[in-house]
Amino acid sequence: MDMKHWDYSVKLAIAGTDNFQNVRSTMEAADCLFSHWPRKRGSGKAYAAAMNVIADVMDGRKPAADARSAFITAALEADIEIVH
Repeated sequence: MDMKHWDYSVKLAIAGTDNFQNVRSTMEAADCLFSHWPRKRGSGKAYAAAMNVIADVMDGRKPAADARSAFITAALEADIEIVH
């Protein structure tokens, strides 16, 4: 299995959209952070940390689970709802 894929996806409800984002991998997390993240409140310390962890995972320096954890922390910081 590709180590960049996550065991469990993270489903987000991002304000201003009618759709949910179902993030299943480190690559999808990077895309979400770049393309779908709220700019006003979503670029704090946890966002920056998530971007750094994602880069480390993509380079093979950290496991994919670290990217998932950092991504969730960034979502919580940005007040993005995580749907269960």
